[in-house]
Amino acid sequence: MKKTLLILGGTGFFGKSFIHAFKAGYLESWHIGHLCIAGRNATRFIENNPRYRATNISFKDIDLLNVRELPRCDYLMHFAASSDASTYKNSGASEQYNIEQNMIQFCNVLKTTKKPPGAVLFASSGAIYGKMKSQPFAESYICNDFTNLSAELRAYATGKLGAEKSFLQLSGHIENLSIARCFAFVGPELPLNSHFVAGNLIRDILNRKKLTIQAIQKVVRSYMHTDDLITSLMTVMTAQRQDVGIYNVGSDDAVVIQDLVGQLAAFFGLDFTIPELEAASQDYYVPNTDKLKALLNFTPKSSFESLVHTVQDHTKINS
Repeated sequence: MKKTLLILGGTGFFGKSFIHAFKAGYLESWHIGHLCIAGRNATRFIENNPRYRATNISFKDIDLLNVRELPRCDYLMHFAASSDASTYKNSGASEQYNIEQNMIQFCNVLKTTKKPPGAVLFASSGAIYGKMKSQPFAESYICNDFTNLSAELRAYATGKLGAEKSFLQLSGHIENLSIARCFAFVGPELPLNSHFVAGNLIRDILNRKKLTIQAIQKVVRSYMHTDDLITSLMTVMTAQRQDVGIYNVGSDDAVVIQDLVGQLAAFFGLDFTIPELEAASQDYYVPNTDKLKALLNFTPKSSFESLVHTVQDHTKINS
């Protein structure tokens, strides 16, 4: 029997990636026959972006701060939160409130739903681990101090952690609950003109420009392609478990961004410039994915392969 997947906050990067996957047939393994994309302005989104239209994809306007009832579905994914750094910089307290309050309202609705989804996944963030130094944190790590984060990241991390705590209260009301603490991703829906370093590099590769990076401290990241992200999230959500499943979702293939720039430039035949590293500290953001890898039956692409694949994705889109 075909199943319905409802995605809340579905007009952002994750939601667009699921639309792409659904249209390409990647969700057939989970018998997904209908995708419902919900957001505060979902109908306006599809009017302005008709390329996301497809048979068996519907779009519904839902404001989680005021929702009283959710569409019937078999599976539900909650992605509703902005990831735009400028939004948190300009109105961090308001965005933190929105993250926490829409989760409280979401949980209240699910607790009273007569026929709840069979599985529900909440997309949290690796930001809840606070400042990382040189090693990835496993899911059991608890951070109680966000003071060393920037104001905008502190608001985001605090909001996500508060939402996690509310989500856990659904235990006993929903049979299968999972939290995905998400890290860094690339793919065909990645914005190329934002604060994401990977997106800016891919934009310059596509435009055949010299690759540059401004950071003067070592920046360590890892990147998972959205093909692998989709499979990871679906696997996490549908896995049978007794308790709430909490998983770091991302790649554990750590790369130094300054080195990655050189590798990409060599691969695509471009010039590049990187500044001399001055700061002794490093900016580190890489997950421990031992728990996730034990659940998956495939090996995700490396960080380098994921970026190269994303360049190819965008080349196909623009051809």
